[in-house]
Amino acid sequence: MGCLPLDDSPAARDFWQRSEGFVELFWPTKLNPEPNGLTRFGRVLHWLAIAAAVLIILGSVPIIWYFLNHPIYEGSYGANASLRHAAVALPAAAVTVLLGRGLRHVIGRE
Repeated sequence: MGCLPLDDSPAARDFWQRSEGFVELFWPTKLNPEPNGLTRFGRVLHWLAIAAAVLIILGSVPIIWYFLNHPIYEGSYGANASLRHAAVALPAAAVTVLLGRGLRHVIGRE
């Protein structure tokens, strides 16, 4: 239990049909069969948003790694500011991906 059903069983089809709306929130499942310039522009914006989110996450990983391995002393302003950056970076990455997806949906109609 707990694994995603990846086979072609009825249970797997049922799982993916029920979760299609959630997947569609982050990634289009129904592509435009005849893409025009706006569709391609929407796709490019979506990919740029994903690249930006990856850069945001990769930029916060060293900060998180450092504070997992070093104690934080009370009154250390630099440590608190860095932790705030890491705490903001991960939700900011999620918002960036959703913004890119929204632009793709509105501009590219996908």
